[in-house]
Amino acid sequence: FLPTKMVAWVQVVKPPKLLPPTFLRERLFFSPTAFPLEKGVREYRNNSLVLNSYRKGITNNMQVGIGFAPALFVNVVWVDTKITIPINKNIRTAIGGMVGGGNYLNFYDGYDRLGFAAGFGIVTIGSKSNFINLSTIYAVGVSENYYDGGNGRNRPDRWISSIGGAFKVGRKEKRLF
Repeated sequence: FLPTKMVAWVQVVKPPKLLPPTFLRERLFFSPTAFPLEKGVREYRNNSLVLNSYRKGITNNMQVGIGFAPALFVNVVWVDTKITIPINKNIRTAIGGMVGGGNYLNFYDGYDRLGFAAGFGIVTIGSKSNFINLSTIYAVGVSENYYDGGNGRNRPDRWISSIGGAFKVGRKEKRLF
């Protein structure tokens, strides 16, 4: 595209070796694991084009994050934190919490405002390549128009538990480049 008179030199540059990104096992879809983000590591996740989160490792065992879920029926934002407590090489525990709020579409009454707070505990057994994860969360929510069977209660409190994991099926990871 340039006349050859304008070209001073041509140099062939070998591109740097690119490795596939390390898949961080910090979360399983919705459920957190006890694997922490290391200090300074930042992560953005998007699940199903709806659940968005950004987290950063503050120390090697503590992380903080923010998230949002913009959707047609639910619009929620939250702040979360997690502290990992390593027991030994293959067992990690973690505790954490989150607070947030937003609104959701109620077809009968328009939009309802909601707020929530939650605390959680996690046990992860295994390595980052092969592990089982057990977590439980206690969530306290406040909704403008939530009523429990006419009792006038507007706090839909819930215990939620999950079991999950990940297992490597190949013997070695292959480089993409």
